[in-house]
Amino acid sequence: MVSVDKSGDGLPVAPRSHNVVVTGSAGFIGTALLKRLSSDISITSLRGIDILESDGEVSDSTHTRADVLAPGLENLLSGADTVVHLAGVVDAPSKGSLAATTNVDGAQRLLDASASAGVTTIVRVIPTTIYGAWPTNPDEITEDSAIRPVPGFLPAVYAAEVERRLLDWRFEHPEIRVVTLRSAPVLGRGADHMWSRVLAGPMRLRVRGTKISLQFVHPEDVASAISFAIVNGLDGAYNLCANGVITPESVDELLGRSWVPALPAELLERLLIRASRLRFGEIPAEVVPYLQYPVFISNKKLLDAGWIPRYSSKDALEDAVAGGVLEGIDSLPARSWLRRGGMALVVLALSSLLISRLRKKK
Repeated sequence: MVSVDKSGDGLPVAPRSHNVVVTGSAGFIGTALLKRLSSDISITSLRGIDILESDGEVSDSTHTRADVLAPGLENLLSGADTVVHLAGVVDAPSKGSLAATTNVDGAQRLLDASASAGVTTIVRVIPTTIYGAWPTNPDEITEDSAIRPVPGFLPAVYAAEVERRLLDWRFEHPEIRVVTLRSAPVLGRGADHMWSRVLAGPMRLRVRGTKISLQFVHPEDVASAISFAIVNGLDGAYNLCANGVITPESVDELLGRSWVPALPAELLERLLIRASRLRFGEIPAEVVPYLQYPVFISNKKLLDAGWIPRYSSKDALEDAVAGGVLEGIDSLPARSWLRRGGMALVVLALSSLLISRLRKKK
Protein backbone atom coordinates (compact mmCIF):
# COMPACT_ATOMS: atom_id res chain seq x y z
CA MET A 1 0.00 0.00 0.00
CA VAL A 2 1.14 3.54 -0.63
CA SER A 3 -0.64 5.49 2.11
CA VAL A 4 2.64 6.50 3.73
CA ASP A 5 4.20 9.81 4.69
CA LYS A 6 5.29 11.37 1.43
CA SER A 7 6.23 14.71 2.88
CA GLY A 8 9.80 14.16 1.70
CA ASP A 9 8.45 14.49 -1.85
CA GLY A 10 6.72 17.77 -1.02
CA LEU A 11 3.30 16.12 -1.09
CA PRO A 12 0.75 16.09 1.73
CA VAL A 13 0.08 12.84 3.55
CA ALA A 14 -3.08 11.19 2.21
CA PRO A 15 -5.88 12.09 4.67
CA ARG A 16 -7.83 9.40 6.49
CA SER A 17 -11.12 10.97 5.43
CA HIS A 18 -11.97 12.52 2.08
CA ASN A 19 -14.33 15.16 0.74
CA VAL A 20 -14.73 14.17 -2.90
CA VAL A 21 -16.13 15.93 -5.96
CA VAL A 22 -16.63 13.93 -9.17
CA THR A 23 -17.00 15.71 -12.51
CA GLY A 24 -18.80 13.80 -15.25
CA SER A 25 -20.68 11.99 -12.51
CA ALA A 26 -23.71 11.14 -14.67
CA GLY A 27 -21.70 8.98 -17.07
CA PHE A 28 -21.39 5.22 -16.75
CA ILE A 29 -17.99 5.43 -15.02
CA GLY A 30 -19.14 8.31 -12.81
CA THR A 31 -22.24 6.40 -11.75
CA ALA A 32 -20.18 3.31 -10.89
CA LEU A 33 -17.73 5.49 -8.95
CA LEU A 34 -20.42 7.23 -6.89
CA LYS A 35 -21.86 3.84 -5.90
CA ARG A 36 -18.41 2.67 -4.91
CA LEU A 37 -17.45 5.74 -2.90
CA SER A 38 -20.83 6.02 -1.17
CA SER A 39 -20.13 2.73 0.62
CA ASP A 40 -16.60 3.76 1.72
CA ILE A 41 -16.51 4.91 5.36
CA SER A 42 -13.45 7.10 4.66
CA ILE A 43 -15.52 9.31 2.31
CA THR A 44 -17.12 11.97 4.47
CA SER A 45 -18.80 13.92 1.67
CA LEU A 46 -19.50 13.09 -1.96
CA ARG A 47 -20.65 15.52 -4.64
CA GLY A 48 -21.22 15.06 -8.36
CA ILE A 49 -21.01 17.67 -11.13
CA ASP A 50 -22.28 17.01 -14.64
CA ILE A 51 -23.89 18.90 -17.49
CA LEU A 52 -26.46 16.07 -17.58
CA GLU A 53 -29.07 15.16 -15.00
CA SER A 54 -28.19 12.43 -12.51
CA ASP A 55 -30.10 9.14 -12.62
CA GLY A 56 -30.58 9.49 -8.88
CA GLU A 57 -29.35 6.00 -8.01
CA VAL A 58 -26.82 7.13 -5.39
CA SER A 59 -28.59 8.58 -2.34
CA ASP A 60 -25.49 9.48 -0.31
CA SER A 61 -24.26 12.07 -2.79
CA THR A 62 -25.43 15.46 -4.02
CA HIS A 63 -25.64 16.36 -7.70
CA THR A 64 -25.09 19.76 -9.30
CA ARG A 65 -25.94 20.28 -12.94
CA ALA A 66 -23.12 22.46 -14.26
CA ASP A 67 -20.49 22.75 -16.99
CA VAL A 68 -16.84 22.61 -15.90
CA LEU A 69 -16.15 25.41 -18.38
CA ALA A 70 -18.70 27.74 -16.83
CA PRO A 71 -17.70 30.49 -14.36
CA GLY A 72 -17.83 29.61 -10.68
CA LEU A 73 -16.22 26.17 -10.80
CA GLU A 74 -14.04 27.16 -7.84
CA ASN A 75 -17.18 27.61 -5.74
CA LEU A 76 -18.43 24.13 -6.69
CA LEU A 77 -15.11 22.66 -5.56
CA SER A 78 -15.06 24.56 -2.28
CA GLY A 79 -14.47 22.30 0.71
CA ALA A 80 -13.23 19.37 -1.38
CA ASP A 81 -9.81 17.86 -0.82
CA THR A 82 -10.15 15.40 -3.73
CA VAL A 83 -11.46 15.90 -7.26
CA VAL A 84 -12.03 13.07 -9.74
CA HIS A 85 -12.17 14.47 -13.27
CA LEU A 86 -14.27 12.33 -15.63
CA ALA A 87 -16.04 15.05 -17.62
CA GLY A 88 -15.24 14.94 -21.32
CA VAL A 89 -16.35 13.91 -24.80
CA VAL A 90 -15.57 10.20 -25.17
CA ASP A 91 -16.54 9.67 -28.81
CA ALA A 92 -14.69 12.66 -30.23
CA PRO A 93 -15.58 13.25 -33.89
CA SER A 94 -12.93 13.53 -36.55
CA LYS A 95 -13.61 17.27 -36.82
CA GLY A 96 -15.11 19.96 -34.64
CA SER A 97 -14.19 22.05 -31.66
CA LEU A 98 -16.55 20.61 -29.00
CA ALA A 99 -14.21 17.80 -27.98
CA ALA A 100 -11.15 20.06 -27.98
CA THR A 101 -12.91 22.65 -25.83
CA THR A 102 -14.34 20.12 -23.39
CA ASN A 103 -11.42 17.69 -23.14
CA VAL A 104 -8.47 20.10 -23.30
CA ASP A 105 -9.76 23.46 -22.07
CA GLY A 106 -12.07 21.73 -19.59
CA ALA A 107 -9.15 19.82 -18.05
CA GLN A 108 -7.07 23.00 -17.81
CA ARG A 109 -9.98 24.83 -16.20
CA LEU A 110 -10.42 21.98 -13.71
CA LEU A 111 -6.74 22.01 -12.76
CA ASP A 112 -6.67 25.76 -12.19
CA ALA A 113 -9.96 25.78 -10.26
CA SER A 114 -8.75 22.92 -8.06
CA ALA A 115 -5.61 24.85 -7.15
CA SER A 116 -7.68 27.94 -6.30
CA ALA A 117 -10.11 25.89 -4.19
CA GLY A 118 -7.37 24.27 -2.11
CA VAL A 119 -7.81 20.75 -3.50
CA THR A 120 -4.91 18.45 -2.56
CA THR A 121 -5.60 15.41 -4.79
CA ILE A 122 -6.78 15.16 -8.40
CA VAL A 123 -7.55 11.85 -10.11
CA ARG A 124 -7.93 11.66 -13.88
CA VAL A 125 -8.78 8.85 -16.33
CA ILE A 126 -7.44 9.01 -19.89
CA PRO A 127 -7.30 6.45 -22.75
CA THR A 128 -4.25 4.32 -23.47
CA THR A 129 -4.56 5.37 -27.12
CA ILE A 130 -2.17 8.18 -26.13
CA TYR A 131 0.64 5.63 -26.49
CA GLY A 132 -0.18 5.31 -30.18
CA ALA A 133 -0.44 2.32 -32.51
CA TRP A 134 2.90 1.71 -34.17
CA PRO A 135 4.80 -1.28 -35.60
CA THR A 136 7.52 -0.60 -33.01
CA ASN A 137 5.21 -0.85 -29.98
CA PRO A 138 6.73 -3.11 -27.28
CA ASP A 139 4.95 -6.30 -26.25
CA GLU A 140 3.85 -4.54 -23.04
CA ILE A 141 3.65 -0.78 -22.69
CA THR A 142 4.60 0.66 -19.31
CA GLU A 143 3.98 4.08 -17.80
CA ASP A 144 7.49 5.13 -18.88
CA SER A 145 6.72 4.49 -22.57
CA ALA A 146 6.60 7.46 -24.91
CA ILE A 147 3.31 9.27 -25.52
CA ARG A 148 2.94 9.35 -29.30
CA PRO A 149 -0.71 9.20 -30.40
CA VAL A 150 -1.67 8.51 -33.99
CA PRO A 151 -1.87 11.94 -35.71
CA GLY A 152 -5.46 12.84 -36.45
CA PHE A 153 -7.00 10.49 -33.89
CA LEU A 154 -8.37 13.34 -31.85
CA PRO A 155 -9.33 11.64 -28.55
CA ALA A 156 -5.70 10.54 -28.15
CA VAL A 157 -4.27 13.81 -29.47
CA TYR A 158 -6.34 15.83 -26.99
CA ALA A 159 -5.39 13.53 -24.09
CA ALA A 160 -1.71 13.88 -25.01
CA GLU A 161 -2.04 17.67 -25.08
CA VAL A 162 -3.49 17.63 -21.56
CA GLU A 163 -0.57 15.44 -20.43
CA ARG A 164 1.83 18.02 -21.86
CA ARG A 165 0.07 20.88 -20.09
CA LEU A 166 -0.04 18.87 -16.88
CA LEU A 167 3.77 18.71 -16.75
CA ASP A 168 3.97 22.52 -16.66
CA TRP A 169 1.06 22.78 -14.23
CA ARG A 170 2.58 20.30 -11.78
CA PHE A 171 5.83 22.27 -11.79
CA GLU A 172 3.83 25.29 -10.60
CA HIS A 173 1.76 23.26 -8.09
CA PRO A 174 4.08 20.63 -6.57
CA GLU A 175 1.95 20.47 -3.44
CA ILE A 176 -0.99 18.87 -5.27
CA ARG A 177 -1.07 15.13 -5.86
CA VAL A 178 -2.24 14.17 -9.38
CA VAL A 179 -3.07 10.57 -10.25
CA THR A 180 -3.52 9.73 -13.94
CA LEU A 181 -5.08 6.36 -14.72
CA ARG A 182 -4.32 5.42 -18.33
CA SER A 183 -7.21 3.12 -19.08
CA ALA A 184 -7.74 0.36 -21.62
CA PRO A 185 -11.13 0.52 -23.42
CA VAL A 186 -13.86 0.33 -20.79
CA LEU A 187 -16.40 -2.42 -21.44
CA GLY A 188 -19.34 -3.68 -19.40
CA ARG A 189 -22.91 -2.70 -18.55
CA GLY A 190 -23.63 0.85 -19.68
CA ALA A 191 -20.36 1.22 -21.61
CA ASP A 192 -21.84 2.04 -25.01
CA HIS A 193 -19.23 4.07 -26.89
CA MET A 194 -17.19 4.09 -30.08
CA TRP A 195 -14.52 1.61 -28.96
CA SER A 196 -17.05 -0.94 -27.71
CA ARG A 197 -18.63 -0.92 -31.17
CA VAL A 198 -15.35 -0.87 -33.12
CA LEU A 199 -13.70 -3.69 -31.17
CA ALA A 200 -16.62 -5.84 -30.01
CA GLY A 201 -19.79 -4.70 -31.77
CA PRO A 202 -21.71 -6.76 -34.35
CA MET A 203 -20.10 -4.60 -37.10
CA ARG A 204 -16.63 -4.66 -35.52
CA LEU A 205 -13.79 -3.74 -37.81
CA ARG A 206 -10.81 -5.90 -38.72
CA VAL A 207 -7.72 -5.40 -40.84
CA ARG A 208 -6.92 -8.26 -43.18
CA GLY A 209 -3.89 -10.26 -42.15
CA THR A 210 -3.97 -9.21 -38.50
CA LYS A 211 -5.33 -11.03 -35.46
CA ILE A 212 -5.10 -8.83 -32.40
CA SER A 213 -6.23 -9.99 -28.97
CA LEU A 214 -8.20 -7.40 -27.02
CA GLN A 215 -7.64 -5.80 -23.62
CA PHE A 216 -10.52 -4.23 -21.69
CA VAL A 217 -11.37 -2.99 -18.20
CA HIS A 218 -14.79 -3.15 -16.52
CA PRO A 219 -16.46 0.10 -15.29
CA GLU A 220 -16.57 -1.27 -11.73
CA ASP A 221 -12.83 -1.93 -11.86
CA VAL A 222 -12.22 1.62 -13.07
CA ALA A 223 -14.25 2.82 -10.07
CA SER A 224 -12.33 0.55 -7.70
CA ALA A 225 -8.99 1.79 -9.09
CA ILE A 226 -10.03 5.42 -8.58
CA SER A 227 -11.18 4.66 -5.04
CA PHE A 228 -7.92 2.81 -4.37
CA ALA A 229 -5.90 5.77 -5.65
CA ILE A 230 -7.77 8.18 -3.37
CA VAL A 231 -7.63 6.12 -0.19
CA ASN A 232 -4.03 4.97 -0.62
CA GLY A 233 -2.51 8.29 -1.65
CA LEU A 234 -1.20 7.26 -5.07
CA ASP A 235 0.59 9.83 -7.20
CA GLY A 236 1.64 9.88 -10.84
CA ALA A 237 0.64 7.72 -13.84
CA TYR A 238 -0.71 4.17 -13.64
CA ASN A 239 -1.84 1.90 -16.47
CA LEU A 240 -5.30 0.45 -15.85
CA CYS A 241 -6.59 -2.74 -17.44
CA ALA A 242 -8.00 -6.15 -16.59
CA ASN A 243 -5.74 -9.13 -16.17
CA GLY A 244 -5.47 -11.16 -19.36
CA VAL A 245 -6.69 -10.58 -22.91
CA ILE A 246 -9.47 -12.03 -25.04
CA THR A 247 -8.66 -13.56 -28.41
CA PRO A 248 -10.56 -12.78 -31.65
CA GLU A 249 -11.76 -16.40 -31.67
CA SER A 250 -13.31 -15.97 -28.21
CA VAL A 251 -15.02 -12.76 -29.33
CA ASP A 252 -16.50 -14.56 -32.36
CA GLU A 253 -17.64 -17.41 -30.10
CA LEU A 254 -19.60 -15.04 -27.88
CA LEU A 255 -20.86 -12.52 -30.45
CA GLY A 256 -20.78 -14.38 -33.75
CA ARG A 257 -18.57 -13.35 -36.64
CA SER A 258 -18.57 -9.70 -37.67
CA TRP A 259 -20.73 -8.84 -40.65
CA VAL A 260 -17.97 -6.57 -41.94
CA PRO A 261 -15.29 -8.54 -43.81
CA ALA A 262 -11.65 -8.07 -42.92
CA LEU A 263 -10.29 -5.45 -45.31
CA PRO A 264 -6.83 -4.18 -46.27
CA ALA A 265 -5.85 -1.23 -44.06
CA GLU A 266 -5.82 1.31 -46.90
CA LEU A 267 -9.23 0.22 -48.15
CA LEU A 268 -10.71 0.31 -44.64
CA GLU A 269 -9.40 3.85 -44.15
CA ARG A 270 -10.93 4.98 -47.45
CA LEU A 271 -14.21 3.28 -46.57
CA LEU A 272 -14.41 5.09 -43.23
CA ILE A 273 -13.60 8.42 -44.88
CA ARG A 274 -16.34 7.85 -47.47
CA ALA A 275 -18.84 6.73 -44.79
CA SER A 276 -18.08 9.88 -42.78
CA ARG A 277 -18.66 12.10 -45.80
CA LEU A 278 -21.98 10.38 -46.42
CA ARG A 279 -22.84 10.82 -42.71
CA PHE A 280 -23.20 7.05 -42.53
CA GLY A 281 -20.65 6.43 -39.80
CA GLU A 282 -19.16 7.94 -36.68
CA ILE A 283 -15.80 6.17 -36.78
CA PRO A 284 -12.78 8.19 -37.89
CA ALA A 285 -10.34 6.57 -40.32
CA GLU A 286 -7.53 7.16 -37.82
CA VAL A 287 -8.72 4.15 -35.77
CA VAL A 288 -7.27 1.79 -38.39
CA PRO A 289 -3.68 1.75 -37.02
CA TYR A 290 -5.10 0.74 -33.63
CA LEU A 291 -6.64 -2.29 -35.38
CA GLN A 292 -3.28 -3.18 -36.93
CA TYR A 293 -0.80 -2.71 -34.11
CA PRO A 294 -1.65 -3.76 -30.55
CA VAL A 295 -1.53 -1.33 -27.65
CA PHE A 296 -1.04 -3.82 -24.83
CA ILE A 297 -0.40 -2.11 -21.52
CA SER A 298 1.16 -3.53 -18.39
CA ASN A 299 -0.82 -2.97 -15.18
CA LYS A 300 2.05 -4.24 -13.00
CA LYS A 301 2.66 -0.88 -11.33
CA LEU A 302 -0.94 -0.64 -10.13
CA LEU A 303 -1.02 -4.31 -9.10
CA ASP A 304 2.21 -3.87 -7.14
CA ALA A 305 0.58 -0.94 -5.30
CA GLY A 306 -2.08 -3.37 -4.08
CA TRP A 307 -5.02 -2.91 -6.48
CA ILE A 308 -6.80 -6.11 -7.58
CA PRO A 309 -9.21 -6.16 -10.56
CA ARG A 310 -12.41 -8.12 -10.18
CA TYR A 311 -13.14 -8.70 -13.89
CA SER A 312 -11.02 -10.19 -16.68
CA SER A 313 -11.24 -8.83 -20.23
CA LYS A 314 -13.53 -11.73 -21.11
CA ASP A 315 -15.69 -11.03 -18.04
CA ALA A 316 -16.08 -7.41 -19.17
CA LEU A 317 -17.19 -8.53 -22.65
CA GLU A 318 -19.67 -11.03 -21.22
CA ASP A 319 -21.10 -8.39 -18.89
CA ALA A 320 -21.56 -6.01 -21.84
CA VAL A 321 -23.61 -8.71 -23.54
CA ALA A 322 -25.59 -9.48 -20.37
CA GLY A 323 -26.29 -5.75 -19.90
CA GLY A 324 -27.53 -5.27 -23.47
CA VAL A 325 -24.64 -3.07 -24.64
CA LEU A 326 -23.65 -5.78 -27.12
CA GLU A 327 -25.73 -8.52 -28.72
CA GLY A 328 -24.62 -12.09 -28.03
CA ILE A 329 -24.86 -14.70 -30.75
CA ASP A 330 -27.74 -16.45 -28.94
CA SER A 331 -29.80 -13.30 -28.37
CA LEU A 332 -30.10 -11.84 -31.86
CA PRO A 333 -33.73 -11.45 -32.95
CA ALA A 334 -34.71 -11.66 -36.61
CA ARG A 335 -34.95 -7.87 -36.97
CA SER A 336 -31.43 -7.49 -35.65
CA TRP A 337 -30.13 -9.97 -38.21
CA LEU A 338 -31.93 -8.08 -40.97
CA ARG A 339 -30.58 -4.73 -39.74
CA ARG A 340 -27.05 -6.07 -39.56
CA GLY A 341 -27.41 -7.67 -42.99
CA GLY A 342 -28.59 -4.38 -44.48
CA MET A 343 -25.70 -2.48 -42.98
CA ALA A 344 -23.28 -5.14 -44.20
CA LEU A 345 -24.63 -4.79 -47.74
CA VAL A 346 -24.00 -1.04 -47.59
CA VAL A 347 -20.44 -1.68 -46.38
CA LEU A 348 -19.84 -4.21 -49.15
CA ALA A 349 -21.26 -1.82 -51.76
CA LEU A 350 -18.98 0.98 -50.61
CA SER A 351 -16.04 -1.43 -50.54
CA SER A 352 -16.74 -2.56 -54.12
CA LEU A 353 -17.01 1.06 -55.27
CA LEU A 354 -13.70 2.00 -53.67
CA ILE A 355 -11.95 -1.11 -55.03
CA SER A 356 -13.12 -0.34 -58.55
CA ARG A 357 -11.90 3.26 -58.28
CA LEU A 358 -8.53 2.14 -56.94
CA ARG A 359 -8.17 -0.27 -59.88
CA LYS A 360 -9.02 2.47 -62.38
CA LYS A 361 -6.34 4.73 -60.89
CA LYS A 362 -3.79 1.98 -61.48
